Amino acid sequence: MIRAVTFLALALPLAAASTAHGQGHGSSGMPDARQMSGIPREDEKATLATISVRVLRGEFSAPAPAGTEVHLIAIKEDGSFEKTTKKVGGDGRVEFADLAIDGSATYYTACLLGEDRLVSRPITLGRMGGSRLALVGRKVDAQGAPVGEPVDDLKEASVPNPPPSEAWVSVRGAGPDTKASVELFLVGESKPVATAAPEVKDGEEGLAKFSALGTGPDKVYVARVVDKGQAFVSQPFQLHASSGARVTVLAYGQLFLGLHAGGQVTDDKVWFEASVVVGNLTGVPRNPGPDGLLVPLPRGFQNATVGEEMAQRVSVVEGKGLVFRGRIPPGEQQVVVQWAQKVQDGQVSFDLPAPLGLLDGQIMIERVPGAVVTPPMGIAAKSRRMDNGREYVVLSNLSVPAGGTLKFHMTGLPQPPVRERVLKTIAGACMLGLLAWAILALVRKPPRDPSRERGKEAALGRHELIARQAELYDELVALETERLTNQADPQLTKRREALVAKVARTHRELDQVDQAS
Repeated sequence: MIRAVTFLALALPLAAASTAHGQGHGSSGMPDARQMSGIPREDEKATLATISVRVLRGEFSAPAPAGTEVHLIAIKEDGSFEKTTKKVGGDGRVEFADLAIDGSATYYTACLLGEDRLVSRPITLGRMGGSRLALVGRKVDAQGAPVGEPVDDLKEASVPNPPPSEAWVSVRGAGPDTKASVELFLVGESKPVATAAPEVKDGEEGLAKFSALGTGPDKVYVARVVDKGQAFVSQPFQLHASSGARVTVLAYGQLFLGLHAGGQVTDDKVWFEASVVVGNLTGVPRNPGPDGLLVPLPRGFQNATVGEEMAQRVSVVEGKGLVFRGRIPPGEQQVVVQWAQKVQDGQVSFDLPAPLGLLDGQIMIERVPGAVVTPPMGIAAKSRRMDNGREYVVLSNLSVPAGGTLKFHMTGLPQPPVRERVLKTIAGACMLGLLAWAILALVRKPPRDPSRERGKEAALGRHELIARQAELYDELVALETERLTNQADPQLTKRREALVAKVARTHRELDQVDQAS
């Protein structure tokens, strides 16, 4: 049975980037609608292959005006995109149906609500139901005027927006050496409205600038970079009259792996529980092929299981690791997995192949007296005491290039108690002795004895001899355990010799009975 291990929840850097809105509660105790904006929620009760959107003005009781346009933008695995536009009804709702459920398209919803620029996180539909979400702008006062500064789901807190009618696109990953130009598309048109090469100044990231662009709630833009035949796409964005927009194209061709794990030592195993994240930083779905994407677990892993929430998409392959089935959507795919590494001679080697590489991982292992953790080269093992009083050895900033291996070693780990090991050894020796004796008795041809009747009478006591033999073995096991703690006692040695002699005599008597019968 797999032993459950509980550790502190540790946020992955990859995952943290996608939790900007988070979740919160208003002063009344009701969920804060704005804090839930743009976060899709899978719903098995919703119609299959649908995305249902509510557009709100700050709170659930204030739907957007009827006729507000909501756009659904599909980003496909070949780097193409298309747009579907619908208008909300009097309840602020709109539904998009007949969408892809095989992962071949990733969806975004977008809406301009006055000067509030609203856009959802990426949405990938599965085969278990539809998806629901809300796009939430500012609250309005009694006269219907928005309260506070405009909401902008695109804007980074420390980076100012470009001037109106402009879009600035930063390119990360491809770099200026690739000479990859940025294409800006008005979604719905087959050709780009403009093309620009990223400019690099003073070592900063490449920035492509576009100006004199059309604004308004009916227009949605997407930036795309094609580098070495692979497409990389930004999230969709809109422009309104008072502000431009700044977006990013992540042009990283390979997938990334994130790992945050905790370890707990038992008598003969170290149990690990980990959050494994596969990151797709391309903006388009990635198809790993019919065999899926293999993410190895450490060599020699045992008893691996994955959380129920991802069991439909991720399976365990013994001796290899985790297999992610189907396409990998943009963003991160996270799965919680448990497994064990066997302790041998007080040691455990953690040897994790990383064909995708490893990005800023972290492993925490409960500290055990006498145990030593030898970290990977260049990594310092640090101690951290938790609120529950337990102390952990922490290995942070674990990064491995694609095709590398993450290795560390643990020594001085506890072994099963001495008494338990001795009992197992003695019991095993006794069983081997009995087996050898039984085989010998079966293959041996007994000599002809004219006293057949006397042999039959002796056979009647065979059951008593076997019972006596079992009692002698029990006494011998108990005596050996006692001698471990008091080896200098001569009386114990004499008792052992006497018991061994009785065991041997019982064997001979059983031999005689078997020969006679």
